[in-house]
Amino acid sequence: YAFAFVITAFSYNFESGAGEALMYDSLKQMNMESFFIKMTGRKELIYQLTGTVAFVLGGWLATMSYRWVYILSIGFGILAFVEAIFFTEPDIGRVQVTSIKESMRGQIVGAFEAIKSRPRIAYLYFSINILVAFITTLFFYLQNYFKGQGMLESEIGIILAAASIGGALAGVQAWRLENYFGNRILLRILPFFISIGLWVIALTRLEALAFIYLSALDGLIFVVTRDYINKLIPSDQRATLLSVDSMIFSLNMIVLFPLVGKLGDVYSLKIAFLCMATFSVVIAGINLVMIRRLERREKALEEIGHN
Repeated sequence: YAFAFVITAFSYNFESGAGEALMYDSLKQMNMESFFIKMTGRKELIYQLTGTVAFVLGGWLATMSYRWVYILSIGFGILAFVEAIFFTEPDIGRVQVTSIKESMRGQIVGAFEAIKSRPRIAYLYFSINILVAFITTLFFYLQNYFKGQGMLESEIGIILAAASIGGALAGVQAWRLENYFGNRILLRILPFFISIGLWVIALTRLEALAFIYLSALDGLIFVVTRDYINKLIPSDQRATLLSVDSMIFSLNMIVLFPLVGKLGDVYSLKIAFLCMATFSVVIAGINLVMIRRLERREKALEEIGHN
């Protein structure tokens, strides 16, 4: 099981940067990058709707035997592999590689230089990743919590399916909200809305409804931040910078996942959720302060440029 988790983590990290870069640069090559947020929303819709079916079906199969859950997952993995064979990589931003070692070194150095020169990317990587890591942690530990409350796997599957539907609906409508409010306003207020959901889970018995609400926010903030970040990233560093984002998320999970488990063992999962809710307020506040500072800095630089 531990080995399988490691391999699965590798697959997530390899795909997260490359898949998104493939889609954005394909659109950019066709002068259609303005459609990226809609495409990301549709991708999120497909992801969440298939998740909805998987959670219901998986919960039902798990009541009989977990072996059938794994067999079905392997089947879909094979189908995904066959589909990936037919991907066509765009030419835009492609760099000629002469040495793998030098290419990796150049990508890493270039990625951190790009982050350093674009503070907005750095603060998004810091704040949003932690909040998304909270929601991901809840996805796993709430299943244990619900199981401890006497729920069957099929009942838990229905809750997770409803959460996927919430994420799908929010993700596919993200472009409308961004057009109406603007991404900067959304990136200011969404962390506070996430914090509210965490507090509801920590202090009430409405954990299932709150998780559905948080999943909708997760789908929304994922689409909005991906569109915002990709607009700031040069094509030749897109996959690398997006992979750095994935790496930071993984580092957050490395710390957060065992920490929440330890708090759950020593005290209770409710106490662990309370700690997450408390810390989320701090992160949302830091996020707001950082955005304001960056806006003032950019405004000052614009005034210097005009003068």
